[in-house]
Amino acid sequence: MPVIEPAELTELLGEMADRFENSRLPNRDCPDTFGWGQFLDVSRTNYQTGPYGTCAGLMVLCLAGRHESNTALKAIQLLRYYWGLRETDNGYAQRFSQNLRVASLYLALRLFSLSEEDDMVVEVRSFLYGSTIQDESWWGNYWLSGSCRDEIPSKFTTSITLLCLSLLSPREHLHDELLIRSSNNLEEKLAESQTLLKSEEAAALASVLSVKHKFDNKKARARAKQIALKSDIDIEDLGPYFFDFEFCDGTTVEPHRDYYFLPVAIVRAIAGFQDGAPADLRLYAENVLTAIVENLRSNDGLYRPSSSDLHRVTTFHQAWVAILLKLAEQQFRKNAVGRKLWYSLRRRRTDRPWADHILSFGLLFATAANAFLGSPMSKVYAALLLLFASYFGGIDSLKRIVRRITGVI
Repeated sequence: MPVIEPAELTELLGEMADRFENSRLPNRDCPDTFGWGQFLDVSRTNYQTGPYGTCAGLMVLCLAGRHESNTALKAIQLLRYYWGLRETDNGYAQRFSQNLRVASLYLALRLFSLSEEDDMVVEVRSFLYGSTIQDESWWGNYWLSGSCRDEIPSKFTTSITLLCLSLLSPREHLHDELLIRSSNNLEEKLAESQTLLKSEEAAALASVLSVKHKFDNKKARARAKQIALKSDIDIEDLGPYFFDFEFCDGTTVEPHRDYYFLPVAIVRAIAGFQDGAPADLRLYAENVLTAIVENLRSNDGLYRPSSSDLHRVTTFHQAWVAILLKLAEQQFRKNAVGRKLWYSLRRRRTDRPWADHILSFGLLFATAANAFLGSPMSKVYAALLLLFASYFGGIDSLKRIVRRITGVI
């Protein structure tokens, strides 16, 4: 598989943005606005739009550099309309009592680069900062008021909220006490907890690295490496997160349930493309990216978890893919030459099994020559053989050989 170039990722982001532009829907309740619903593959007679889908569409447009497009400007107007409805419409008050929804809205506003003093930005940020619980470093699933809120910390909701507050932010914006406290708590959970769900693990990895760009805890860093080595490159894995919440309309308390499907491998890859990610996690991210690029090319520029018609093209999953493409593009532009060298040594190759046989024979020959002849050149030959195998067989070839000999790796 050839090295993926930044220009190809830029092109893919543009193609995805084109699909959103061509699928925009007018909102009949708020004239002269455009938005999107839960799915992108809807009929043109379906005019259902909502906050989640519109946030996702706006994110994709902004990540493709289309902040000032007419569609993006109209989408922002629609999001202002939705946010205002929470004051008069119980349905929208219920939606915007969920921290996951409000965090997604804030990420969309950040990517659009609205002013920090914009009224909606101030209100949404104040909501998120004001809905923390337990020493102001965790989030529950919902927050409607001081007396109607989730008192149980959620590792998943905290991780996603932290991601939305920090992803693609300049470093100087991350020196925030709340972000640091929350990321430290999640790092401790990564280090100590063995019962995290896959979706919780992936979200925690990404949020800690998004805020801190490193692991201070050695156990957490080892856990990140372990996750990368043991996880499959399965871009169809949509980890479900179901949660209960209550809505208080002033007189009664109503229980409800909602869900969030996280593309687990994609979010792990988002973690791997952060500065400070362990090498194994970065390699995992590159392999996921390769699979995603192939998926996009096979589905006209959109991410579809399966070729089955039962799997719809979900707008918010496209936003996660767009974030991955943008992070990878930024990382690839930082050090193009070094990355190609690193990739040539680390990539997986399955089409050259003969490299294993050459390396096996060569190492035995070099070892025997050194034992019986004591020739300095035998060490040179061994080093050349290692370089040869690294290039043609990749690091996996070396690991297989050492495993055969020692049973260690």
